[in-house]
Amino acid sequence: MNKPAIFLLAAMATAAHAAEQPSPVSPPAAPAGQQQPLPTYDEHYRNTLAALDSLNSILATVKDKASADQAAEQAFAIYAELNKIPLPPIIKQTPEEEQHRVEQQYADRKNATMQQFQQHIGNISVYEGYTSDRMCEFIVKLQEDHWIDYNPPGSANTQTDPAKLQILEREIPAFFDTMFEEMEHLNSLLQTVQNTASADAAAEKLTAFMQTMETARDQIIEKNGMPPRDMGDRIMQPRLQRMETITTATETIRKKLEQKNYYGSETLKNAIQKFSRLL
Repeated sequence: MNKPAIFLLAAMATAAHAAEQPSPVSPPAAPAGQQQPLPTYDEHYRNTLAALDSLNSILATVKDKASADQAAEQAFAIYAELNKIPLPPIIKQTPEEEQHRVEQQYADRKNATMQQFQQHIGNISVYEGYTSDRMCEFIVKLQEDHWIDYNPPGSANTQTDPAKLQILEREIPAFFDTMFEEMEHLNSLLQTVQNTASADAAAEKLTAFMQTMETARDQIIEKNGMPPRDMGDRIMQPRLQRMETITTATETIRKKLEQKNYYGSETLKNAIQKFSRLL
């Protein structure tokens, strides 16, 4: 049982690397016998950002296995276009000052786009690709091509500063203990659901809990960096039994609510399904 560690340390803390990839839009075909003209560095940058915008829009639609399967196929198609034209020749034909100008011009947009991309991949990873093999293949492909990196040993994202590590040693256990306590309270609340009104109220609390935990997790990592993988495993080890108990209780409650059709609350149905996938 290691999914809580995935929840904090892997899925939502994905380090999305803005690897300089080629243009997603192929230029018009050159006449027979002529070499295909390369896009300019500016064109490469703009087209790559446009492709990332498209990927973000697609990944934002993923809510279940069916949408994950569909999004993965679309994402693979865009990603294939990104890799049609090799970047080194574009860099070779572009003076360094022009490269610097372009990078400065699009820096803010690039950072915002990559942050959003990171968030989408992290959210999907929390739910293990929504059981979509194709989506998991896409995420693995991103890892292999160094677009994303799940805290590899020696990575620049892994915290090595002793003072920061001491803070992580305190804050990560506190995070998990708070999360587990809130999960237990929510399980108790879910057992009291008897009608649509109480179901909707429980759904609201579930959603607020997940948002709060995501924010708390992001703040820990933003302030202190990524903990080494062995630290996360070591911190989780004495908490596995408690997590197993929570998981079992949540699944039992979910099945009972499912038999009641969630008392007519689509909001609760969606919230508890998302909640269950975190376990």
